[in-house]
Amino acid sequence: MQFETGGFPEVIAEGDRLGAGEPGKPGAVTFHNRTARRLTFMIEVLGWCRDALTAHRVTTLQSFRDRFDKQLLRPSDDVDIYHVIIMYTDQKGSTALYEAIGDSRAYHLV
Repeated sequence: MQFETGGFPEVIAEGDRLGAGEPGKPGAVTFHNRTARRLTFMIEVLGWCRDALTAHRVTTLQSFRDRFDKQLLRPSDDVDIYHVIIMYTDQKGSTALYEAIGDSRAYHLV
């Protein structure tokens, strides 16, 4: 990830706070633990969030409203989620396809 300054700012843990230091080298992330305790830093890639199907997106879909036209959620209503299902699928032979024709062409084909 590149920033206008050239690199990701150093991450500094000091006391009970996290702060940003000087820009680091491009392509590197630097952590400084200036506390007396052992810390764990986590780096997450959140690009998938823009593709996540949220309750807001589902309930604004016309097909959802057509199927559930009798049910109504008001802005003040609370909804509990009891089950979450994550489904991962793969197409048979897709790895070989990606290797054979390249990521971009295979992505568009799939």
